[in-house]
Amino acid sequence: EVIPDTADMINNSVFALNGFDETLDSLVGNGSIQNSQPTFITLTVGAGNNNADSRFNGPVSGNTNVVKVGTGRQIWGAGGSTYSGTTTIDSGTLAVSAEAGGGAMQALGSTAGHTIVNANGTLDIRGVAYALAEPVTVNGGKLLISYGTSSFPGPITLATALATMQTDA
Repeated sequence: EVIPDTADMINNSVFALNGFDETLDSLVGNGSIQNSQPTFITLTVGAGNNNADSRFNGPVSGNTNVVKVGTGRQIWGAGGSTYSGTTTIDSGTLAVSAEAGGGAMQALGSTAGHTIVNANGTLDIRGVAYALAEPVTVNGGKLLISYGTSSFPGPITLATALATMQTDA
């Protein structure tokens, strides 16, 4: 890792990870994140506990795992993400949103991966007709629909008695 973990990154171009893990506080912009190497890497966002909303509208691709940590909300508005790793929400909120032109039909990567929502995490599906049947496991966290009409075709597993599903729309 080269960038400080508390950095707020504005990406309006190509952020090439090239086989290296990276941890950031927040990620905003309309660029892309790519891992062109065969080795899986991990992109961690929220490390500095940024409590503001951070919105990234670009696609993520390659052998990449995404981890959301910290108390803030990271918004994925990317419609064309094809990363093949796991998305893990350890804490805070990862929102998938089609608001403001985000298009979020495939923001959580490909069906080769899956999404795990742990005890202090929330996956917020916001006005999205999600396209892929990606599996989601709610492992004590929360699956939330907070905005608009949403649909999600993938299997959803409530893995613990503390897992919740909620709609505020």
